[in-house]
Amino acid sequence: MTASASGDVDSLVAKLGQPHGAIVAALRKVIKAAAPDIEERIAWGAPCYFRDGMVCGIMPCKAHVNLQLIKGARLTDPWHLLEGIGKGMRHLKLHTPAEIPVAQVKRWIRESLALNAPPRSGSTSSKRRRG
Repeated sequence: MTASASGDVDSLVAKLGQPHGAIVAALRKVIKAAAPDIEERIAWGAPCYFRDGMVCGIMPCKAHVNLQLIKGARLTDPWHLLEGIGKGMRHLKLHTPAEIPVAQVKRWIRESLALNAPPRSGSTSSKRRRG
């Protein structure tokens, strides 16, 4: 993450009212703890996170903050915390920082990074086997 990108996100968070600012700040810490080298930048007017493609975004809404997980439909969600339908994205709706399931968010970030990772060379999983 460049200093400019970090500064842009810091500026955006500073302009948010409460509890939105506190929720966004707490989510940023959790995401960075799960993936210290993830790229953070403003996209679509909100903090978004990238490595080998977009991983997630933190979207302040009027009454809550959404943690949007781009490949959320493919993530493990044993407590059914994620909302949304469709083939891809899911979101976690938060009203206070205390609602953040820290361990689960870290797991989702790590799972998302694994899903985004480029395939390893020599992998036979996508090759047809001849019999």
